[in-house]
Order: sequence, then structure tokens, then C-alpha cells
Amino acid sequence: MNNKKSSAPIIIILLILIISSGVGFYFWMNQTPKPETPQTTQQTPPTPNTPHTPHTTYGTSAHKPEKSEEELDETKKEETQDQSTQPKFTITQANFDKVKEYIFSETDDKTLLPNNLPQEEKFEIEKIRTKLINDLTKQKSRWNPKIEENQKICDEHKAKIQEIKSQYPSLKSQKEQLVQEKTKKDKEIAKKQEEKLASPDDKIRLKAEISKLQDERIEIVGEIRQINLQIGKLESDQEMYEGMLSDAIKEKDFLQQGYDSPKEEEKNHTISQLNSLYQITSTEG
Repeated sequence: MNNKKSSAPIIIILLILIISSGVGFYFWMNQTPKPETPQTTQQTPPTPNTPHTPHTTYGTSAHKPEKSEEELDETKKEETQDQSTQPKFTITQANFDKVKEYIFSETDDKTLLPNNLPQEEKFEIEKIRTKLINDLTKQKSRWNPKIEENQKICDEHKAKIQEIKSQYPSLKSQKEQLVQEKTKKDKEIAKKQEEKLASPDDKIRLKAEISKLQDERIEIVGEIRQINLQIGKLESDQEMYEGMLSDAIKEKDFLQQGYDSPKEEEKNHTISQLNSLYQITSTEG
């Protein structure tokens, strides 16, 4: 009886050790990685002229990434542009020139157009012409008031210069006449001064005559001086207005260039639109 009691704890300990060993072995077996068996995939040999794309993963197929909305929009835009750049109509060079003449004409003369044009083609022509007229009208309304105002200034300066020039003939004629009178007085004075008189009364009379002639000469010289001053002032004013006119002309040329440059660009753009609309051929399409 005592032997059975003493062996019971030993048996319990052995059972605990056996159970612990079994549990530990079980966890060890589950945690140990199993070797993977490679999956064999049958690959179709590439056909001639067909590039072979190797599989990057086994057992899975590569998916093509979907395009984003931005890429789709860009693709549609490119397709639309490609379609829009395609000529819509065929036309001969002669009829193309008629269409161009009509579009650039200032009057709405439909007789300039070729005969028997389809309605769709007429619509496209009118659309291009209307856009050109609207663009040119905007440019004209923007630049023409400035150009006209500058032209008015130029005309005023020209009128002032012409008014000044118109005064020269009269003044020069007066000056020439006074110069002749002065020359005449000089001769009279010289002649009087050469006279030799014995009588005292004659000498007094001669002296008085010479003094009078000299006073008249001085008056003539004064008038000539005044005319010279007037001519000098006119010449100064003329030079001033000519300088102002030169500046105004430069300003006008600058404004005209500001109007002509976009106008020429609009015409070139219109020709480009026509070239996109038509394909020139030897015969009508």
C-alpha cells in the first residue's frame, strides 16, 4: 500500500512530460514551412512575327491597366483634332480663288462664288467670312478712332505750316521793295554829299536835305528789320510745327501698324481655315 502511494507522483509527472512533448511536437510540425511544389504552366510557343511576352507570375494572367479619365479625354481630343484637320471638300484652284475673293471682298456679292455649291459648303464659307468680318470690325473699332484723331492732328499741323508759308511771299516782296528804296536813298545821300556849294545858304539847305534823306533811310532800315523779325518768327514757328508734324506722323504710322498687323494675321488665319476646309484637285469632287 505504501509502494502504490509513493509511485503515484512519478506516474503523474511522466504523463505530464509525455503530454507536453506531444503538444510541442504538434506545434513544431505546424510551424515548419512545407516545400512548395512548382506549378508547371504550358506556354504556347510564339508564332512568327508575333513577339512573345514572358509571364511574370505563375498561375496568374497580367491585366492591362485601364486609362484614366484625363487620358481618355486627351485621346478623344486628339481624335477630334485629327478629324477636324481632314479637308471636308475638294475644289479646283480656280474655284478656290473665287471663294477666297468672295471672303475677302468688302461687299456681300454672292456672284463671286462658284456655281452649284452644296449648302453645307456654303455654310462653312459664310462661317469663315463672318468670323473674319467680326474680327476685322473689332480691330477697326479699336484702332480707327486713334488713327483718325492722329490724322486730325497731322492735318492741323499741315494747315499751320501752309498758313506760315503763305505769308512769306508778301513779306519778301515788301522787303525787296524797302531794300530798293534804301538803295535809292543811299544813292541820293551820296550824290548830295558830293555837291560843292560856295554859298552858306546853299550849304545849310544841302545839309538839311541830306539829314532828311538819312532819316528816311533809317526809317526804311527799321521797316526792313521788322520784316526780318517777322520772317524769322515764321521760320521758327514753321520749324516747330514741322517737328510736331513729324512726331504725329510717326505716331500715326505706329497706330497704323498696330491695326495692320492683327489685320494681316486675321487674313492669314482665314487662308489657313480655307486650306483646312478644302483639298485642291484638278477636278471637282
